[in-house]
Amino acid sequence: MAQLLTRMERHGLVRRIPDPADKRSGLVPLTPRALRKLPKAQAILLEGNAEALCGFTEWEIATLKRLLRKVVENLDPPAAGSRSSAGEETISCGGR
Repeated sequence: MAQLLTRMERHGLVRRIPDPADKRSGLVPLTPRALRKLPKAQAILLEGNAEALCGFTEWEIATLKRLLRKVVENLDPPAAGSRSSAGEETISCGGR
């Protein structure tokens, strides 16, 4: 991630500034140059999503999103909050 941010900074896409609320960390805002590129980047991402989900039903897409959210929550427990799947059998999560 550090290397990616260094390249993005070198290309004028981000700036690194100290976080005034937490001296141990920093903020990485997008530059005006990056903001101008956002619409094209978003269009490319949407095109990729459409290609990847071609032939999926709306139900399948909703199910995929729900399952991927669970994967992310497993990898980032604070993101999970207090969500649970009432009445469903689940895999043990190693003490969580």
